[in-house]
Amino acid sequence: MREIVKFWRTKGYKIVLYLDDGIGGASTFQEAKVESSEIQGDLDKLCFLIAEDKSHWDPVQELVCWNSSIVLSEKAMNELKYWFTSLDGINESGATLSQLTKEDVSSIVVYCDASDTGFGGHLTMGSDFEQTESECYGVWNEWENKQSSTWRELETVKRILTKSVDIVEELCPSLSDWILSSKSDNTNRSYFNAYRRWEVFIKAQGHSALPASPIHVALYLTHLLQTGSSQHPVNNAVYAIKWAHECAGFTDPTKNSYVTSLQEATKRKASRAINKKEPISKDVLIELCDKYIDDSDLLIVRNLTMILFCFAGFLRFDEVSSLKFKDVHVYDEYIVLNIQKSKTDQYRQGNEVLIANGVTSACPVKMYLRYLDLLGTIEDKDFFLFRPIFRSKNVCKLIYKNKRLSYTSARSNRLSMLKSVAGEHVNIGIHSLRSGGATVAASSNVDDRCLKRHGRWKTDSAKDVNTCIFPRFGSNSGKMLYLRNGALLWKGQLVANRIGE
Repeated sequence: MREIVKFWRTKGYKIVLYLDDGIGGASTFQEAKVESSEIQGDLDKLCFLIAEDKSHWDPVQELVCWNSSIVLSEKAMNELKYWFTSLDGINESGATLSQLTKEDVSSIVVYCDASDTGFGGHLTMGSDFEQTESECYGVWNEWENKQSSTWRELETVKRILTKSVDIVEELCPSLSDWILSSKSDNTNRSYFNAYRRWEVFIKAQGHSALPASPIHVALYLTHLLQTGSSQHPVNNAVYAIKWAHECAGFTDPTKNSYVTSLQEATKRKASRAINKKEPISKDVLIELCDKYIDDSDLLIVRNLTMILFCFAGFLRFDEVSSLKFKDVHVYDEYIVLNIQKSKTDQYRQGNEVLIANGVTSACPVKMYLRYLDLLGTIEDKDFFLFRPIFRSKNVCKLIYKNKRLSYTSARSNRLSMLKSVAGEHVNIGIHSLRSGGATVAASSNVDDRCLKRHGRWKTDSAKDVNTCIFPRFGSNSGKMLYLRNGALLWKGQLVANRIGE
């Protein structure tokens, strides 16, 4: 429109134009009449759609202005009274402009237009480099197209803003899911339960749980200590409160010096002696497998297979119980276990554990093949490898339901078998198999990098916790076969290790 206005002004027309609204004038009625006619003709030639009901082509000397009397509805009067009485207070509660930073300001621009038939526009949010746009358009109904042009313009802005809010609301559930995905399901569950205990406690005292006051958090930790809680419940409460505030976007109250001091006090005063389980030795496993070398009971062979997998692959119970038939691949000299989910595999990259074929009765490869022979035909490889077993007369089979073996059942069965050889006095647990395999490998001078990779430990300290170095077993200890995809593959006399006689 700028070029058109320039053209009219070169002809001496006195005209001002703003977007699609304009006003012109002349010294006499006749000059104004001629200019109005020529401008109307030019717009028609340029194919502009003219809103006739909003246009005044006949020259006049008086126009309706803001000084004219208007009739306001009761709703409009209440709205004006609200802003008249509240504007000062709202401005006082806002931020001082001189103290605002770039991060505090969100740029929202609405581009819109409305006619007597329809409306359209879009909203732009964000900086010049990262913008999000929301479009909105439509047609007026019979009642709306009879309203004033000002009403239609404001209604257009309202509808664009309302649509952008709807889009944001639709994204809120997804945002929550992604935030919770930053932690594992078990961690979220643990933090949620700990937070609920904090919430029940503080609300009973008449205070807010979220956001929380640092002094209230410190008093809650004091309550836990005085009721006999150990270091773990106290730390779990701190991490849960921190997690809830971070998810909600509030300031973390656990950074307060009172809270951190109480955590340190917990380590000194409320810590309990660690009853660390002893690692299983290779001799115990060989004796155990020799004891059942001719046994064809499916329950016995299933438990032996789990025991040897945990020892040779440094597997946790959650890892071995989650194995499916499709996760085990058998080759001539070794097997490969695909660990789909691991405690230390936080980014779900997956992992391969290689176990070599051995020469003793405690070879996990031979025991696995023996287990498959007893199972017979595998109908679905998506089923769990180790499932509960049922007995009916002379039949012993895995249950037909795809259900993992429970921790309680596995612990009871495996520990009773191990203690039948090692003795009832030994202090062992499920984790003794993982630490036992790592200890045998570490005692054989296996390279630390290979040891960490095979055990899926992220740090040296985590690896050292699971190993207990014993004296070397002869001059032939520490022989390795090779590496495949960074995973250690041993071959030898016991399970996956070639350790001295």
